[in-house]
Amino acid sequence: PLEVGQAAGAGDPPGDHRGEQRHQTMGSITDRLGTTRVSWALYISGMVGMSFLNPLCCVLAMRYANPSILAPFSGLTLVWVVLFSGRAVGEHPGTSQKLACSLIVLGEVLVAWFGDHTNQSDASVEDVIGSYREPDFHVFILLMGLLFAQFFIFIKVYPHRTTLRKCSWGCVGGCITGFQNFLKDSLTIANATKRSGGTLPGLFWLFVLMAMATAFVGLLCLAACMKRYDATYSSSMFVVSFVISASIMSWVHYDTLDHLNGAINLLMYPVGLATLFSGAFILVRPDLVYFLEKYDTTTRDGDDSSVPGPLKKGNSFQELLIRR
Repeated sequence: PLEVGQAAGAGDPPGDHRGEQRHQTMGSITDRLGTTRVSWALYISGMVGMSFLNPLCCVLAMRYANPSILAPFSGLTLVWVVLFSGRAVGEHPGTSQKLACSLIVLGEVLVAWFGDHTNQSDASVEDVIGSYREPDFHVFILLMGLLFAQFFIFIKVYPHRTTLRKCSWGCVGGCITGFQNFLKDSLTIANATKRSGGTLPGLFWLFVLMAMATAFVGLLCLAACMKRYDATYSSSMFVVSFVISASIMSWVHYDTLDHLNGAINLLMYPVGLATLFSGAFILVRPDLVYFLEKYDTTTRDGDDSSVPGPLKKGNSFQELLIRR
């Protein structure tokens, strides 16, 4: 494109700036094309890393622990995001975001340390099939379906900068990825079949397909969240929702609470989950700028009858923060 621009401007008379403008235009197009190629290369490498390499490591790790223990290790993602998001994408995490990430990582350490460290790798195919017939698991699937429907409503109906929509975008990917039971149970079926010397049943391939689908759909939701919000918030909420979803699934499907040894585990495991919630709460606090912009026109026109009390005229900014 630069050569075309130079050829087009070669015959321009001296002092005519049209050739120079064409050169600048073609150069900017080339720069945009180069940026597009780099962005797609980074996007594809991230997709490959999270949709292939990460699940491969999870498959290897699932042989030694259950999902409630492995899920918290995804919090290591936050360390890299906080360290490199400023240099890589120009998003510098604020003090509150760093505090929230620290609480999330601390909560994940507590969950992993005091959680269920048993591994039911000796279960048979009949045991796996029977676990999906339990009424508790059916109720869990129903409630998760209702939760996803609620997320969809919040995303479609509420404005972009509202807390409910922001929280829904942050949580939907992690909640979908939290269905780690399909990956774990497919490995259990493979081990049981290997011990018995038979052939893999059709249920094994169904679980493999479901494991791939939940991981990939959750990744797409995370990518969609990152398009709308910063990387620190997106990755943090993904990790929190992923850990909580996988933990609840493990409670229902693998009875992890029955395998907690000692009073200290029964105490510190909920403390770890509460620490996760506190970090997530800091991240999804209501956006003050959104409310100020929303009611700015009303206050300028002089009619503040529909404005919330803290936003009425005469209230100082400090008083507004205190009331908030």
